[in-house]
Amino acid sequence: MNSPVQAGIGTKLRLLLTRMDGDLAALYAQQDTDFRPRFFPVFQLLLREEEALVSDIARALQVSQPAATQTLGEMKRLGFVSFEKGRDARERLVRLTPHAHETAEKLAPLWEAVSASAGELDGELSQPLGKSLDEANAALARESFADRISRHLAKAGRAVKAISAACLTGLALMAANPLEARAIDARDRAQVVENAAALLTDRYVDAAEGARLAQRMREEAGRWSAVDDAEAFARAVTEWLRAKSGDGHLGLSYSEEPIPVGTGEAEFSAAEMEKWYGAHINHGIAKIERLEGNIMLLDLRVFPPPAMAGDVIAAAMTLVAQGDALIIDLRRNGGGAETANLITGYLLDEGELPLTGTYNRPRDEHRASVSPAWVPGRRFGGTKPLYILTSKRTFSAAEALAYNLQALERAILVGEVTGGGAHPFEYRRVHPHFALDLPEGRSINPITGGNWQGTGVQPDVMVPAEDALETALSLARKAITAEEED
Repeated sequence: MNSPVQAGIGTKLRLLLTRMDGDLAALYAQQDTDFRPRFFPVFQLLLREEEALVSDIARALQVSQPAATQTLGEMKRLGFVSFEKGRDARERLVRLTPHAHETAEKLAPLWEAVSASAGELDGELSQPLGKSLDEANAALARESFADRISRHLAKAGRAVKAISAACLTGLALMAANPLEARAIDARDRAQVVENAAALLTDRYVDAAEGARLAQRMREEAGRWSAVDDAEAFARAVTEWLRAKSGDGHLGLSYSEEPIPVGTGEAEFSAAEMEKWYGAHINHGIAKIERLEGNIMLLDLRVFPPPAMAGDVIAAAMTLVAQGDALIIDLRRNGGGAETANLITGYLLDEGELPLTGTYNRPRDEHRASVSPAWVPGRRFGGTKPLYILTSKRTFSAAEALAYNLQALERAILVGEVTGGGAHPFEYRRVHPHFALDLPEGRSINPITGGNWQGTGVQPDVMVPAEDALETALSLARKAITAEEED
């Protein structure tokens, strides 16, 4: 065979990508780095935004969330990104690590040369490559490749089994970023829906609302009949549950590892605790800083269980105790465990003051809570100026800390109305690979008689979240000056 074979569009695109990415990979290797060409758009996004949810990264890169998750998982393995808890356990915030910032600085000259080379390549073409690709994507958005193929087959009078655009897109993504399928079938979905509905009826904090949600869930189960990816199914059910209930704690979690019957819920919960509150994120302590005027800044992103990191929290509170004023930043804090109550002990002069307790519906049990009578280390105390920064992302246990200190008239809250999640939840197994995140309790503050569910915690000084720190600093400086003058 001496006659040349005409390559198809896909072959040409793969050849072009291989040439460009192959050369880039070799250049990165010469720089003594594990950086991969496919990491670049994620780096670009996070260098600009500082942090982003996995779902937002997938949308920005125009790929599926499983594909984005695989790339981010590889980046995490290589030390380029870290995951933090988002508003709740189903959302993950991604940030570049110090190693990633060092790598970006090291590769900056190479990236500039890549940009210049791309511009040079465009100059040699009849039309810039990027523009051609944008136009091709826009054309396929108007009419998918599958629809075009079907149209031409129809013109030729040939019958063809319909191919969905979603199927073609999925195949393309699998080819570009191979990912082991986490497939579920109709029996899996039915088991999850039925078990979740039963638990909602029997254990959800609001009995009437639980029964209503259970009925609606069974009636509308068909909406998920085409979802055969486990993680996508968990996200879809979570979005539906929250939209119908307004409860940000209610949702469905997927576990790649099987959840055993009996001990499985406790084991899954322990694994989730380690994932969201462990040492790899410094147990939620993002920053401790002494600012001008001896004002201490403590940036907390989660509240770990006391058994896991009570000593770390105690060390942090001892460090800030020397300040003349303290600002606790909860703007990116999605909640957590009982160390939120432990912290109140460092901010008061006396213990056993009333804090928010809970009512547990399945046990029909009320449980009171008070501030610790004793705490290890040094106390900041109950008289020096204290400010809590909040945002719409402040949620759950972070809201509890802010609400308690506000009810005790101990702190000034600065920022935005918080997320509004006051129902503690438990993981309840509904399938070997799924657990229902089920709110079974209601928070009740003995001072106010209520909580922040659905309404959020109202700040004393309402300002946009990005202005909260400067506002609190101004208030702290005035308070310190006033005390000195007295």
